[in-house]
Amino acid sequence: MSRFALWTLPRILSKWTILSASKLGGNCKIFERETATFYASSLRVTSLRKMASAADNSTPDKTSKTADAEEEDKVTENSKDQRDVDKTSETADAEEEDKVTENSKDQRNADKTSETADAEVENGAAVKSKDQKNADKTSKTADAEVEDGAAGKSKDQRDADEASKTADAEVEDGATEKSKDQKDATDKSKDDGSSTSKYVTRGNKVLRQTREEEVNKIKEKFLKMKRPEKRKLYKCKENFTTLDDVETWPKHFRDKLAEDSKMEKWWKINKKKVAAEINNELNSKMSLFCGDITTLEIDAIANAANESLLGGGGVDGAIHAASGSNLRNECELLRGCEPGDAKITCGYKLPAKYVIHTVGPRGEYPKVLKSCYETSLNLLKENNLTSIAFPCISTGIFGYPNANAAKVALYTIRQWLEEEDYAKNVERIIMCLFLKKDIDIYDEQMQLFFPLDRDSAGTEKD
Repeated sequence: MSRFALWTLPRILSKWTILSASKLGGNCKIFERETATFYASSLRVTSLRKMASAADNSTPDKTSKTADAEEEDKVTENSKDQRDVDKTSETADAEEEDKVTENSKDQRNADKTSETADAEVENGAAVKSKDQKNADKTSKTADAEVEDGAAGKSKDQRDADEASKTADAEVEDGATEKSKDQKDATDKSKDDGSSTSKYVTRGNKVLRQTREEEVNKIKEKFLKMKRPEKRKLYKCKENFTTLDDVETWPKHFRDKLAEDSKMEKWWKINKKKVAAEINNELNSKMSLFCGDITTLEIDAIANAANESLLGGGGVDGAIHAASGSNLRNECELLRGCEPGDAKITCGYKLPAKYVIHTVGPRGEYPKVLKSCYETSLNLLKENNLTSIAFPCISTGIFGYPNANAAKVALYTIRQWLEEEDYAKNVERIIMCLFLKKDIDIYDEQMQLFFPLDRDSAGTEKD
């Protein structure tokens, strides 16, 4: 190979390398390295050839040295140019790497932005879902409020209807009460009157029928019970009083009043007020008993009841307590009782076989009080009973004056005994007294309505 070829080839390769590098944009680093290696190899070959040529020509001429020197200068220049190219290439590579890094950073930022956008979308969807849930909840709440409103409206309507019915009932009650008050006022002007009140038993028709069957079954059991067996159930135990133990009116007068100077004095002043003739038969049917009416072992005792017939204070409460709960159960089926009327029930655990409930007037109304005794005596007749005991009706909390009530009671009983055919079957009508005031009143009034032959009263035997 000629010197020219050896000199020219590296330069061509160098220029081609630079051109290729500029066209490739500095991205083909492997090719550049190979080119540099090839260029260095070329230089080494050139150097070896020079050494060989020097060996062959021990005395190179001046021209050859000059050429070699120029060749070395050019090689040096080419090496410098190659370093500049390499530096330029490295700078381009650094710029490319920076661009790649920046692009990668931009891509990451874009990815991050995309992720942020996705997260915002998801959050938006979650918020929207939450808003939808809240909206659904609000809708349900609104629906519930509407339903509650409707229910409240319905309840209000029911309350209004009930209030309307109550108002109507009050109007009717007011009208009834007004009518009764007017009637009472008229009766009072005639020295008579009453006050009334209604009681309605609870329960519907089926329940009432069932309870009637149960009550009648228990009632029948007590009515058929033998006296020795029933005595085991008395609240008073053995402290009961039989009819034989209750003294008649003539005996009571003979034992306690005939020799009483105070009573003798009273008689002299009031004997002109005697309201009836002497009738020993009727006198023997009458008795005064000072004691507990719930201990009397007779056919019937009268109860000074209130309108409900469900028990109260005084003698009413005592009778209900001694008879047991069965009495109240039967009374609930009676639907109450009007003043002046009377209703009969079983006596259950009482020594008395029956209880005749009568409601006295509230205040001084003689006709109503008279009706109480009449209806009670009529029930005695209707049930074929022969003995009854009366408490002082209406003289307690109902406010009827004791003395006037005693006059009405004795007058009504005397009249019924004289006029009623069934009177011959009656064994005893007992006036049961508790207060000393009532005892004193009846000791006096009995002498006027059931007068005795005072001349023989101290010696006659019953």
